[in-house]
Amino acid sequence: MALPVRWGPNRELGPDGMVLGGLSMSVGDLDRSIAFYAALGFEMSEAFQILPAYAPMLEQAAEFTARAIYMRRDGIPIELVQMVSAPATAPPSAGLGRQLGLAHIRIGTDDLARAEALVKAHGGSVLDDLRTTANGMTYVYATDPDGMRILLSAPAG
Repeated sequence: MALPVRWGPNRELGPDGMVLGGLSMSVGDLDRSIAFYAALGFEMSEAFQILPAYAPMLEQAAEFTARAIYMRRDGIPIELVQMVSAPATAPPSAGLGRQLGLAHIRIGTDDLARAEALVKAHGGSVLDDLRTTANGMTYVYATDPDGMRILLSAPAG
């Protein structure tokens, strides 16, 4: 019996034959990250196993241990992965314009102070020196517990 093709939590291909499977992030402590992103309104979708066959792609030893889960907010899936046997050692993205790759996750809110309080209460940080107002919006960078950048935005007021 053939196993079904695994595309991530989004199961349906678009008219062009493609689907966004998710955005993957390495985390230092999966349980802490689940609590953080749940506080920002992400819902747990499914835990999954990272098979040994993926070791070369992940630059891991043949025998490695990892924990992983999909979370979803507004239909957008994120994949949180904790490499237990060989924890990540490189720093997270320094943000848009400073290095290539994923710069940030953007979360819009109608109450910036509430979003900032949630970030702080769940192990993240608000980078007050990276706050600006433009085009009727206020933007501030925050980080998750591992330092991944999150851009919070709300109507200025």
